Amino acid sequence: MPLNSFVTLGRSGLHAIKRLDEISKPTLNFPYDFLGNTINLSQAGTTVNGITSQITPMTPANDAERH
Repeated sequence: MPLNSFVTLGRSGLHAIKRLDEISKPTLNFPYDFLGNTINLSQAGTTVNGITSQITPMTPANDAERH
């Protein structure tokens, strides 16, 4: 549906769409919740697609710390 179709629905229509989005949101199984916590391990302090990660203490500071 084009964006302008949603705009013509008015405030109550937009509220209804938001409510439908909320109640129809699926419950995802493992590992979905787990994957949100892996960003710091996989990106190691970089920003990818606008998502910034933190450097974890497990990340080697230099090549000498690698195993």
